Amino acid sequence: MVTQWNLGKHLSEEHRRKDRESHKGKHHTEESKRKMSILRKGNNNPNWKGGIHQFSQKIRNCDKSIEWRIKVFERDNYTCRNKRCNKHGNGNIHAHHIISFYNLMLLL
Repeated sequence: MVTQWNLGKHLSEEHRRKDRESHKGKHHTEESKRKMSILRKGNNNPNWKGGIHQFSQKIRNCDKSIEWRIKVFERDNYTCRNKRCNKHGNGNIHAHHIISFYNLMLLL
């Protein structure tokens, strides 16, 4: 496990000032940013899982699921039907409050 070297240590104000000044004005060039981006793509990314998508993600992103979700929102006037939630709006509610994802998979 990698941790910060200064985790839990009390640093003097002088040490903090020198640390801030040593990093001041240092920026990556566009070329180095491009190289770092290439080095972190695909299987070089630490989150890479071999190009395998989870089944649930495939279901959620399929056309039928997206169409169902939009119909539910339009039917309910973009208001959550869960009494405890009371949310309204396009980006703040979830259609799964009415039907579980498992039951949605059975419908599709």
